[in-house]
Amino acid sequence: MARVLRIDPDGTVTATLDDSLLKAANREFDGRAGILTCAAPFLHEHSAGTWVLAVHDEGWLLDMPVNRKAWALYGRSPLVGVAFLALDGSTTQPMMPGAVPDIIRQDLTNWPIPTASLEAMDRILSEGV
Repeated sequence: MARVLRIDPDGTVTATLDDSLLKAANREFDGRAGILTCAAPFLHEHSAGTWVLAVHDEGWLLDMPVNRKAWALYGRSPLVGVAFLALDGSTTQPMMPGAVPDIIRQDLTNWPIPTASLEAMDRILSEGV
């Protein structure tokens, strides 16, 4: 079971030992973490809580690579660099349901998201962001 997952731009997903999303993100991003609410409906099937991502506030300025998994979880504009996923909590994150890390570790094409979403991501990337 995990509280916080690290999602790398290459698709690698690892559980951190942290109990706090901000602790993990601020250590990685030198205090420049931005928190975003996830829109991926399949996450809400596993928990009624709010799912959040932490990303580097200046990732675009630092020319970090696109993180397709984080982008798919966010469900809006492209995200770059390392991202951290957790259920929202006040000071510590609750444990994630066991199925969520297993889903996130799968290839993005196996996620329960519409194919049209993946095609739109590809189109945006090919046209340049």
